[in-house]
Amino acid sequence: MNYRTTIKRELRNAGRVLTRPELFPDSLVELSHKCVESAERQNIYLTAAPFKRTCAAYEVSDNIIPFHKVTT
Repeated sequence: MNYRTTIKRELRNAGRVLTRPELFPDSLVELSHKCVESAERQNIYLTAAPFKRTCAAYEVSDNIIPFHKVTT
């Protein structure tokens, strides 16, 4: 079974619930929050935005030495 597609589908559904919480019962909104939080704790995202933000933070940093210049 392909769990990746199932996880992505459920995260998309949770995102839809969280964008319009007034249309859904409070219990479903709370469950959607927990679903997204759990996925984030396990580094599962629907987009590459967190990875891109992390890369951008390191790219502007001046204290990073390229690996081929590192000496012991």
